Amino acid sequence: MSDKPPKLKLLIYLLSFIMPLVGLSVGMVYYLRPDADCHRFGKICLVIGIIAIILSCLSFLGWLGFFFFNIF
Repeated sequence: MSDKPPKLKLLIYLLSFIMPLVGLSVGMVYYLRPDADCHRFGKICLVIGIIAIILSCLSFLGWLGFFFFNIF
């Protein structure tokens, strides 16, 4: 994994945040590889994907709360 340029890693991290399912799938592929660098890269992609899913759920709940319980 160290042979990939940092820009490509950054692009995959960004895709993991924007499209969490891509991050989860890429993360699982790299996490299951025996190489330590690939394992670390996959773990980071998985964490970013999970954080993106949690943030999108929280923002959706906030939107619902504002939409249905707006008293102003």
